[in-house]
Amino acid sequence: MSQCEKQGIYLSFFKNVLWSLGGNVGVQLLGLLTNIILARLLTPEIFGVVAITMIFITLVHNTQEAGFSSVIVNSKTLSNKLVATTFYSNIIFSIVLCLLIWFFAPLISNFYGNSQIEKLLYYSIIGLIIGSFGITFRGLLTRRSEFKVLTMVDLISEILGIILTFILIFYEFYYIAVSARVMSRPAFRAIMMLLVCGLKDVKAVPSIRLLPQILPYSSNVLGVRLANYLKNNLDYLIAGKFIGSQGIGFYTLGFQWSTIAKFYISGSVAKVLFPEVSKHQNDLEKVRSIFLSVVKKLMFVILPFCVILALVAQDFILTIYGKQWAKAVPVLQILMISGALTSLGTLVSRVYQGLGKPSREFKITLLSIITFIPFIIIGSIYGVIGLAFAVLFHTLIFDSILVFSVLRIMNLPLMLFIKNIFPAIKSVVGMTILYFIFQFLLPTEGGTPIFSLIFNTFIGIVCYMLMTAIFNKEVIFQFMRNKLTVFKY
Repeated sequence: MSQCEKQGIYLSFFKNVLWSLGGNVGVQLLGLLTNIILARLLTPEIFGVVAITMIFITLVHNTQEAGFSSVIVNSKTLSNKLVATTFYSNIIFSIVLCLLIWFFAPLISNFYGNSQIEKLLYYSIIGLIIGSFGITFRGLLTRRSEFKVLTMVDLISEILGIILTFILIFYEFYYIAVSARVMSRPAFRAIMMLLVCGLKDVKAVPSIRLLPQILPYSSNVLGVRLANYLKNNLDYLIAGKFIGSQGIGFYTLGFQWSTIAKFYISGSVAKVLFPEVSKHQNDLEKVRSIFLSVVKKLMFVILPFCVILALVAQDFILTIYGKQWAKAVPVLQILMISGALTSLGTLVSRVYQGLGKPSREFKITLLSIITFIPFIIIGSIYGVIGLAFAVLFHTLIFDSILVFSVLRIMNLPLMLFIKNIFPAIKSVVGMTILYFIFQFLLPTEGGTPIFSLIFNTFIGIVCYMLMTAIFNKEVIFQFMRNKLTVFKY
């Protein structure tokens, strides 16, 4: 491959990452701002009830998106019949899932002792059915690396969901308002993707004979998604019964911020990494190179974000959310550290899929789910903080196993992987030590929370940049040179 062709690949990959990251960060920021406003207007109990309901709605979302359409991205050749078959299969599959929600809604509501849960589950069915019409088109756009289009669709859908949220707030439908943004987003996405893509890609006659080609890969991906869903939501499913809606409300706040690293920063890069690894799945040397480069740059961003937010958590909560959310401070600190760890797990999940090894990830995730249950039960005995620690310890164990396993698949030595991320780790450790030295020399006690938040965040950023200049200056030079080598492989 010529140097010019390589540069073209670097440029394309970098642009796709920027679009994916920009879209996810934009959606997350809009969602966070909306939730901050709602949190100041409403109580932690309302957020707790909605959080429990969203567990089941998210289950259907994940099942829809990871089912039949995942084969579109991974298939080496794509026919019109295959696309049409996944399109109609997704719709039928989604209807079946919604019927299950309808049937189980009263039982779920009775289990948690809140009638609002049943109503919210019924309302969610509308968005889920409409959303099923857009899933195949999302797979096609991902395969074609049209991340700019996907980003615009996601951002517009988020804005429409926010508008709907505040309309419902105006009419005092508080429980529905908090969940409306997430429940309506699949429907808005589907409508826009139908407008963008049209029906030309699904006009072929679907073929049942293609299901043996679709099901093996899709079922493995779906199994991984469902397993990851359980892994990510068992805490809500089980602890929601023990620590109550208020405790779940505090936990939700901390979890929401930790997901920025896991789903939105790492997840954005993972979306682009998946088709890239799929293209080169027969060239492990190239896959290793891509993986190491992406991980190095990802840790440069994620580690300081998580640690700085954990350091300024108290001032952050008091300033942004108010005193009624003060009990969420230690929960946020613990879960931000967990978020930094799980960001790697999010990334390697797409590597498993790109290499055609989702079954390996599924086995590890299944084991982690089984062992997560006693962690949650024991942690919940000590309240919401005990639950947060249970999540942290479990994450440390099983996300490490996920990473070690994918390293073996790629024939990538562990020491080379550690060497690759060690500069970012040293920079963050040095930053934390320097931060506490500044805290001792320049205490902000007695000041307003907003002043302390701004001052301490600034100190954290400055300390990190200083430590990066010492331990990880290569990354800084790459950014400063602006030669699009940030994701060079």
